[in-house]
Amino acid sequence: MIDLIIEKIKEAQSIIIIGHVSPDGDCYGCQYGLKEIIKDSFNKEKVYVVGEQSTSLKFMGQMETISDDVFKESLIVLVDVANEERIADKRYKLAKDIVKIDHHPYSDNVGSVVYVDTTVSSASEIIARIAIENNLVINEYAANSLLTGIITDSGGFRFSGVTSKTFAITSKLLECGADPIKLNKEIAMRTFNELKVKGYVIDNMKRTDKGFVYCYISKKTRDEYNVSYEEASNAVDVLSNIEGCPVWALFLEVNDELRIRLRSNGPIINTLAKEYGGGGHPLASGCHLKNGTYEENIAVIEKFAKDADRYIDNFNKEEK
Repeated sequence: MIDLIIEKIKEAQSIIIIGHVSPDGDCYGCQYGLKEIIKDSFNKEKVYVVGEQSTSLKFMGQMETISDDVFKESLIVLVDVANEERIADKRYKLAKDIVKIDHHPYSDNVGSVVYVDTTVSSASEIIARIAIENNLVINEYAANSLLTGIITDSGGFRFSGVTSKTFAITSKLLECGADPIKLNKEIAMRTFNELKVKGYVIDNMKRTDKGFVYCYISKKTRDEYNVSYEEASNAVDVLSNIEGCPVWALFLEVNDELRIRLRSNGPIINTLAKEYGGGGHPLASGCHLKNGTYEENIAVIEKFAKDADRYIDNFNKEEK
């Protein structure tokens, strides 16, 4: 299957690499890393990355603006995107052909060739592995992009899916010029207001009897702290690794949506996210619900908390 993807890339005159909405380090790592690999390995000039621009990941690069006509003549490569609804640029439907490389469970089969490996912690690891095993060119920029994806999606090599192969690939990326010290400084950088909103989360978090920890950040609160959705959503990590609290979440208002960032250090919670129309990894998932009034959102959050308690309760029973 990888051979077929590489063959399609070789044959394409124009290639557009698309990730998911609300991009993270792994999404960008795949996009920017793969673009450089394709350009250098196959002498391609028309290789583009499109999607949403991230403020916290601006050190990685800038998304490109291209016309519908370019889409119509291009091969689309979807990376790190599980569900069709989360594809960052809906013009992918205009393309001549589509291939997909991903690592999420419950992944939609969008494209003529779909390669999904759910055993790895990041899609960037897949891209790096493909490049290494096929002797493709990985320049310094590509190496840094891919390592950023691996570091961020693996939680600094702390999450499931990290294996000896992950470290072997990381070692190869360092040989290609990746600088983990510089990358970790960039990844850890926060604005002053972002730190303040994390304080808000600490002051306003709630905990159920079963140990589900959560906080609701309204649009009004984000405006008061002058932070973007992206900056506010990073505060989910504040709720992590609290003793006796294996599942946590942030509920954030964004335009007409109530977005849920759901995390766990034990119970499998992507099935919980799926109950609410979302999905993701077993221990890191999310979903988007319709935003309502304050009272309506509180009712939804309370129901979600009860469902999360059910998952925690079942997990605890299984562990006994």
